[in-house]
Amino acid sequence: MAASLLALASVLEEAGFSSLEEAGFSSLEEVACSCLEEAGFSSLEEAACSCLEEEDVSPLEEVLLCEEEAGFSTLEELPALSEVPFEEEEAGFSSLEEAGLSSLEEDVSSLEEAGLSSLVRYDSLYGQVTEWDFSKYTPDIVIVAIGQNDSHPEDYMKTDYQGEKAQNWRKHYGEFLKKIRATYPDAWIVCCTTLLQHDIGWDMSISQAVQDLGDKKVSHCVFQRNGKATPGHLRIPEAEEMAKELCQHIRALGIEGYEA
Repeated sequence: MAASLLALASVLEEAGFSSLEEAGFSSLEEVACSCLEEAGFSSLEEAACSCLEEEDVSPLEEVLLCEEEAGFSTLEELPALSEVPFEEEEAGFSSLEEAGLSSLEEDVSSLEEAGLSSLVRYDSLYGQVTEWDFSKYTPDIVIVAIGQNDSHPEDYMKTDYQGEKAQNWRKHYGEFLKKIRATYPDAWIVCCTTLLQHDIGWDMSISQAVQDLGDKKVSHCVFQRNGKATPGHLRIPEAEEMAKELCQHIRALGIEGYEA
C-alpha cells in the first residue's frame, strides 16, 4: 500500500497535480482499477486474491501487513498524498549512496519506477510517453534488478521451468540485455534479483540468459540469502546486506576504478 502511494505521488507531482482530485480521480482504487482492467481483472479484490491464493491470506490482511511494514497501525494512519515521503526515506536512507553504494566512491544514477508510475510514464494507453534521454548519462555499470515479481499471478518458473512461458521469459530477458548492450557498448551489466522470497527458478533463468548471451561484461550477482529472506518489502538491514554484497561483486569484476 505504501509503495503504491509513493509511486502515485511521484507521477502526480511530475504532472503538476497536488492531489488525486486535481488529477481527476476520486480514490486510489479508481486509479488502480484503470490499470488492472488491462490485466484482465474486474476488481482490486480479484487481482489481490489471484496473487495471494497460495499464501492463504485475504486481501484485507495483505493490506494490513503492508501497513505494519511501513509503520502504520490502521488504514486511517496512512499519510495524505502531500505527506508521502520518497522511497529512499521510507527505507531509512536519505540517498542510495547512504544505503551502501557510496563505498564504491562513484556517482550513482538511478532509474527507479514502481508499477503505476511505469505504466503512466511509459505506456501510451495512459497518456504521453516519456522518452528516456540516454545522452544525459553514460554509465560504467548498469545494474538490472528485475524478474522476481513476474511470478505473479502465475509462478510458471516454479511449476513449469521448461514450459513455453518460462522459455519465452528467458528469451525476452536476453533480448532486453542485448538492448542495454547496444545502448551502452562499453558498460558492465550486473543482473540480480533481491532477498525477497521467490522461487530459485527465476534466478536460474537469469543465469541461463546471461550464459547464453556470452558477453564477458555481463554477470549475475546472487546474494547469499537470495530469495530467502523477507516475504514482504525489504527491511533496512536486508537492503544494507544487499548493498554490501553487490559492492563486493562489482569489485571482484576487476573494473578499472572500481577495484577493492
